[in-house]
Amino acid sequence: EYETILARYHDAPTADERNTCLRVLGRAKSPELIKRTLRLALSGEVKMQDIYMPIGGLRSHTQGIERRWEWMCDNWAEIVKRLPPGLTMLSSVVSICAGGFTRREQLDKVQSFFRDKDTKVHYLLDFLPDMNVFTNATLLGI
Repeated sequence: EYETILARYHDAPTADERNTCLRVLGRAKSPELIKRTLRLALSGEVKMQDIYMPIGGLRSHTQGIERRWEWMCDNWAEIVKRLPPGLTMLSSVVSICAGGFTRREQLDKVQSFFRDKDTKVHYLLDFLPDMNVFTNATLLGI
């Protein structure tokens, strides 16, 4: 199925159909397909303005939520290079990658990661991880 959807993404006649394909690729749950989806986001096959779609699709399962955070941390320099801090897309990517966290230790990881990052980036993102984690924790009664 993954190969079929990826092929359709490349051949889709409309932007809407390509976008749907990108979102669906993120729903794959196998570790290898999660890795492929994350590699795809920075491969050049996906327009930088659209990278939020495949990584956003990973929100549908725990493995995807955890792995996309790790991917963002591992690829931070490249992400910032391609999505400069002045663009709102960078804050969207961070919000997506930290979204879905519900535990205090996850919030601590987010805060720790951004502690030594460029403040031009940090000011855009200061409140997003806190808000997501605490909202999710509250909703889940944690």
